[in-house]
Amino acid sequence: MKHGTYWMGFVSLLLAACQGQDVPTVTDEEKLPMSVQAEIENSSSANARTSTTDGGAVSFVAGDKIGLFVPDQIFPVVWTYNGSVWTSVKTVYWKDKTGTYDFYAYYPCSGDVSAVKASAVPMPDLSAQTGTLEKLGDYDFLVATQNCSCGTTGAVSFTGEHQFQHVLSMVSFTFTTNNMGDGVTLKSVQLSAEGLSARNTYDLLGHRMEASSVTETAIVAGITDNASVLLAVPVTAASFTVSVTYTIGEQQVTISQTAAETITLQQGKNHQLTVTVKQGGLSISGMEITNWTEGTALPGITVE
Repeated sequence: MKHGTYWMGFVSLLLAACQGQDVPTVTDEEKLPMSVQAEIENSSSANARTSTTDGGAVSFVAGDKIGLFVPDQIFPVVWTYNGSVWTSVKTVYWKDKTGTYDFYAYYPCSGDVSAVKASAVPMPDLSAQTGTLEKLGDYDFLVATQNCSCGTTGAVSFTGEHQFQHVLSMVSFTFTTNNMGDGVTLKSVQLSAEGLSARNTYDLLGHRMEASSVTETAIVAGITDNASVLLAVPVTAASFTVSVTYTIGEQQVTISQTAAETITLQQGKNHQLTVTVKQGGLSISGMEITNWTEGTALPGITVE
């Protein structure tokens, strides 16, 4: 009986082909290819290393890579943005068409990911930064989570309430020199505080940062046109110290000022400070806390 059944099945398929009928090649059980959509919180464009405009708006650009942890895989799958869509080197398939699964994504994704785990994703080194908005994306770190099924498109959508979020805090400095003369050139600013770790990993499952075993507690950034912007870990500290290095003639001078009050750097916020460099010290005034790109200023601080 089995042999007769197989033979009749073969004859039926052969007749169907001869009569011009399509022979089904895709079954309901075939897995659906996965795709990715991504947006950034407070972004100026969707689906878009991050680019930062003068206004602070952030978007993905061609060549950016994100790491995506998918079900049944220990290490992340790398997805690359080509300016319009995200693609992976190898096609990733959904586990099935009905189940709902957790997805964890991070940016930037670089280097060998064969040892990267969701509980300890390496973050960019924040210890030395250029201080310019154009290069801010080199130090940025963003994460996103999603819980979904394949739906009809097979897309894992990191958009809307699931869009990529900034993990770090932005600190923006505006500098003035108070009767210091024309020979003063501001070179760099350093921000230091207890807990202000510059080298960290991120736990996507626990939604928290962990400082590396060997870490700096200070961040240095360059000063260009009397302005500087840097990224730091969110932290609450009883004292923050701001140090400015400048040259006057051939002499290099570093002066510092410590805030006596407790200050909190908030995740995903921009902290704007005005620093006056004067003979014998610094004055820091008007910390305004806004969204990454825009927002309502909150009460500030003044340090003399």
